[in-house]
Amino acid sequence: MKRTNEQLKQIALDIHKNLIFSTGHMEAHELQHVGTVFMPLALGATEKRSPESIGMIFEYYSKAGPRSINGMPIFMSCQFVHKDDMKVLEGYIAEFRKAEEAVK
Repeated sequence: MKRTNEQLKQIALDIHKNLIFSTGHMEAHELQHVGTVFMPLALGATEKRSPESIGMIFEYYSKAGPRSINGMPIFMSCQFVHKDDMKVLEGYIAEFRKAEEAVK
């Protein structure tokens, strides 16, 4: 599902504020655990989605379970950003970083 620019801006802000954990926080070798970090993936949540359409998987830290795996939170839910929305999201993240650096 594609997101609006306002939704992407909010996600970018929440990433910047460290409220969100995403596949972008995972090292390449950790991606093998994506199904144990985001449990719905292990249970087939992407069956109706084209894996090529998924740009990022994320969830808010506030929704993490009480346990972790290899230092990463475990979620019983997850959200997606479409790959076509990633450039816009990354642009917003860069803007927030630049604004923060400007006030330091």
